[in-house]
Amino acid sequence: MKRLFLGSIALMLLAGCPSPSTYGTPRTVKPGLLSHTVSIEVLGIAGTKAGSDALPTIPSYTLRIGLAPRVDMGFRAASFTSPAFDVKWNFLRTKYFDIAADPGAQWFYDRANDVHYLYLNAPVMFGFNVRYDLTLVFVPAFALQATTRDTLQPCPNNMPAMPPCGSELTRLLGPTAPIARAGFGVNWRLFRDFAVQPEITVSRQIGGFDGWIVNGGIGVSFVHLPSFSDFNDEEDLY
Repeated sequence: MKRLFLGSIALMLLAGCPSPSTYGTPRTVKPGLLSHTVSIEVLGIAGTKAGSDALPTIPSYTLRIGLAPRVDMGFRAASFTSPAFDVKWNFLRTKYFDIAADPGAQWFYDRANDVHYLYLNAPVMFGFNVRYDLTLVFVPAFALQATTRDTLQPCPNNMPAMPPCGSELTRLLGPTAPIARAGFGVNWRLFRDFAVQPEITVSRQIGGFDGWIVNGGIGVSFVHLPSFSDFNDEEDLY
């Protein structure tokens, strides 16, 4: 277990990781404005014959830019090592219920095994606006993981010699495969332009890795957040 843990730590420091959680609602930033999100996560695996493993990741940063009414774009530095972007279209907006399409992509490089990964994501975001300051967010999604090479190299000399290269987490980064996932978060707007959102996302390869990957974390968003002014009491109560 100690070698497994140390190998996992080394892997997390050397490579980016899938980062699918949204830490936001289906609503978009107003055109021409910018908002910011900083998130911290724990990445884990479960449901494998070798047991479970979980480790904290380096914090991530997301910048969202309003492009048009109900359309914005996000640029994310996942764990400050992996670039990602998405375009959100909030095509249905009501006082108590919103839906948005949020396609995007993420790239990262596994230095330990010299493999490039590209994730193409196609989530749909459902937002249930319970109050002016509280939204429940559900995000089902389909993704495709594409890799430059389907086989993993032996572990470098400075990492534990446990195939495949250090930990069960590496197996999850295996070959090109489709992925199904679902996420759930609670967006709590403490102030008009300041919100926190704990969120958990569960993913599984289709016909690939035999376990589940779990991303659990919390995001803090601030400055020019999407408006919920359709609640008449919003401006009075914030």
